[in-house]
Amino acid sequence: MKIIDRIPSELLDAVNEFSRKLEWARRLPIYEIHKWWARRYSGIIRVFLAFTELDYKYLDKVDDFNSFVEKIYFYPPKVQRKKLLDPFCGGGTIIIEASNLGYEAHGIEINKLAYLMLKTLKFLPNMNLDLIERKIIKVANSISQIWTTRCLRGHRATIIHTFLAWKNRDGFPQIKFNKIKDGDKKLYYCERCNKLFRSNKDLKACENCGNSFQKDFQKIEYSDLWPFAIEYFCPYCNERNFKLTTPHDRRKFFLQTQNKLLPIPRLNETARLLKAGFSDFVELLTPRQLFTFTKVLNSFRSEPYRTAIKLLVSDSLRCCSLLAYYSSRYMKVIPGFVIKSYWLPPQPVELNPLSFYTSKNGQIYPLGRGNIISGLRKFKKAKEFVRREQLKMNFKLYHGPAQDILKRLKGKYDIIFTDPPYGDYQFYSDLSLFSLSVIHEIDPQSLQTLLEKEIILRNRNDLNRYRNGLKQVFSLALQRLSNKGRILLTFHHPNFNLIFDIIDVFKNLNLNLHAIYPVIGESSGKLTKRKIYLDLLFVFGRERKSPYFAHTKCNFTKYDTQLQNLTKKLIDFYEDS
Repeated sequence: MKIIDRIPSELLDAVNEFSRKLEWARRLPIYEIHKWWARRYSGIIRVFLAFTELDYKYLDKVDDFNSFVEKIYFYPPKVQRKKLLDPFCGGGTIIIEASNLGYEAHGIEINKLAYLMLKTLKFLPNMNLDLIERKIIKVANSISQIWTTRCLRGHRATIIHTFLAWKNRDGFPQIKFNKIKDGDKKLYYCERCNKLFRSNKDLKACENCGNSFQKDFQKIEYSDLWPFAIEYFCPYCNERNFKLTTPHDRRKFFLQTQNKLLPIPRLNETARLLKAGFSDFVELLTPRQLFTFTKVLNSFRSEPYRTAIKLLVSDSLRCCSLLAYYSSRYMKVIPGFVIKSYWLPPQPVELNPLSFYTSKNGQIYPLGRGNIISGLRKFKKAKEFVRREQLKMNFKLYHGPAQDILKRLKGKYDIIFTDPPYGDYQFYSDLSLFSLSVIHEIDPQSLQTLLEKEIILRNRNDLNRYRNGLKQVFSLALQRLSNKGRILLTFHHPNFNLIFDIIDVFKNLNLNLHAIYPVIGESSGKLTKRKIYLDLLFVFGRERKSPYFAHTKCNFTKYDTQLQNLTKKLIDFYEDS
């Protein structure tokens, strides 16, 4: 018997607590190079893979489970001549961790954005990131005129943030937040005076004209944009400061560019954009952001650098688009997709995708959070992390629908470990469309293919289609599973009935349920609290075993408690013939 078959509750607690400390607030550098909406904890993945290899009797020698988990994570058992498959590999945590334990890891992914992310990681150790930086700086210098302004002393300065307001249908800017900067000396903008002024008070109205700063817009009208203020960096004054936009600044802002990328389809996550009056993804960018991205993308022709720059552009869209807004409290951009949807802020901000400054020792540093320069720094940290930890990126990657690719795979797999589509909980294809349209990796035809082949629950009437899609994938995967192989599956959903629907798929495949473990699955969610933080990790196999479950003390919400209390009912349901 292996540890995976009978993990004691105390050991499960130690695994969850270790994983939480390791990556609760921030993922490891290799998992930070691009946003992914369902990133599982590397600690959970690596330790549970180790538990499939270690005999249960190994625990007889363990006195301290916390030290044991830490040891297993940093010095896991080396696996030889075994294969692992993840048919829904997404951001790739499972196949990356598996390949570094020694598995021949294979991942399948239908989403082109996730595929490009993993393709970049494979080649990252051998990439010349200095070459990428030099080319990016060259592009930035060639288009610097559209991102420059005059500082308050008249010097040429780099635009970092342009503060924007949506105009209503009558052409008036809708300023909901007049405070631009918090702190001891707060910065305010009054649209009636058209002035920026500082105060050490929390103002409810303009000190000059009495204009109210407590507006209650029942509904923002998303018409044209109005740039009213700028944050800049002046290299001559060596300072960041704020100013009102001038007519010259506004002419630069309203740059003439192409006006089409991809028509916004009516999907679960995009409905909000269509309701607001948007029709094409190009409308989520300012003209000069789009111009800048186009110049950057066109400057890289050869692989793997062309894929890498697409990933850098894609990741920067969270902050360099109209989905982002400026926080007066934190004095930086709050990125889009924080709440996993196309939420339009009432007052967006334009971040310069290529704003940077050069230090005295020649180092390049980003001006503004989350632009392309910031992304390149994440690439460098990830590359250094791979070198320092001596990680292997030798997993095999397949792009396309799992139900098609599985028919072409050969040989047997010892482990199938996956995090399948969560029904109607998250729609990754919808969330990826903006990025894919900007980096020219999707068109109406490929979108149609994606929507036809994806396994997702768009509405409750599609439940049978969703279940049949999963059944088809796991039926094909089961043909590739060795006789003593295991299937590990993580899943959660606020609608607990859907969890029963999921495991019923495996019940109909005549697989035996070996164990259920609640494991930490979601990150901290600093800006938006989650309903559920725990996943249920299911262990299935061909061998007949008495199902086992353990609970953990790592509860975060009442839904986590309810999810744990569901395990006994799930086992009873599965065992009921």
